[in-house]
Amino acid sequence: MPPTAPGGSPSANGFQVTPPSVLRVTLTGRHGVLTVRYRIEWVDAGHGYSVGTGTWHVVRGTGAYALLTGYGRSAHSWPPSGFAGGRSEGSLIPK
Repeated sequence: MPPTAPGGSPSANGFQVTPPSVLRVTLTGRHGVLTVRYRIEWVDAGHGYSVGTGTWHVVRGTGAYALLTGYGRSAHSWPPSGFAGGRSEGSLIPK
């Protein structure tokens, strides 16, 4: 099961929903560092699988990324063996 925030497990349309995960991801490249905050809501998909949808936004950047901001949405999968992957889409724009 994916990491969760403390709290209960409400039900939505018969699916078990965990509290949202809030993650900070640091992306390091040749031209600087970009820090992104993800907020992901996970749903139990059965048989040990979970799927999540969420949003992301840029927290800060350094170097060539210092003057960027941005936001978007994401989708993630978590099979019984651990995190499988995710996809993010959105926009990076000048501040």
